Amino acid sequence: MAIVAFFQWWYARGWAWQWRYALSNPARVGRSFDLLMLLKTLFTPWKRVSAATDQGSFVQQKLSQMSDAFIARFIGFLIRSVVIIVGLFALTIGTVWQLFISIVWPLLPVAPLILVVWGLLL
Repeated sequence: MAIVAFFQWWYARGWAWQWRYALSNPARVGRSFDLLMLLKTLFTPWKRVSAATDQGSFVQQKLSQMSDAFIARFIGFLIRSVVIIVGLFALTIGTVWQLFISIVWPLLPVAPLILVVWGLLL
């Protein structure tokens, strides 16, 4: 009876659960990386870092502030770009993996039997 219940679950509710899980993968990865927010803030300074100097003339202070802002924006751009690339990679790999598992799902309970037969034939 337990074997029948297992197969009923595996090929009905279990398979439906697996497809729901696979289709929700992009949303889970999106929440982890928040790719839209990273794109919106791609050129904002990293951690709002800026160094203020009281030395030198007004022109030197402005040039120092501009170079600090440029460096902070460049570092922010680099870090956010790397995180976006990693996020897209994780999204792609995770989605492909979940779809593969969902497609192979019906074969998993009989896989040991298939592998034993295959091993005996070789």
